[in-house]
Amino acid sequence: MGSLTYFCPSCWAEIGPDISACPGCGCRMAEYDALPFEAKLILALKHPIRENRMLAIQLLGERRCHSASAIPAFEAALREEEAPYILGEVARALARIGGNEGRGIISPLRSHPSAIIRSMAEDSWSELTEAGPQDTVAISPPRSKDCHVSSN
Repeated sequence: MGSLTYFCPSCWAEIGPDISACPGCGCRMAEYDALPFEAKLILALKHPIRENRMLAIQLLGERRCHSASAIPAFEAALREEEAPYILGEVARALARIGGNEGRGIISPLRSHPSAIIRSMAEDSWSELTEAGPQDTVAISPPRSKDCHVSSN
């Protein structure tokens, strides 16, 4: 059985399991632990392991997390990601979240060069336009200055 790899939730550098602050960026783990679950999911959109990013995207969509940080974080993921299924899952999450911002982000994906992304974007577009207004979970960005949600 292999050993676990731990990452700083702010800069994603490998860290030890029992540290109180990241030696690279100074993120204090106690501050991270105190963040709301949705804020942790937004941070996980930059996780170095693709499957963890995918899970964060799916959960944000399922929870209909519409916050000041979630939409820009999804936009950043679309700019930075190359994996077709991740990009398609972002479209699906935006459809679940609903709203005009989601429409504006999904629309260009409908003409993406990748057939997989186009198909997922079309499905998401249909879901978004047929669903109408959705209840959303509003969250505030975390207050910690050490571990912060950023779409950059």
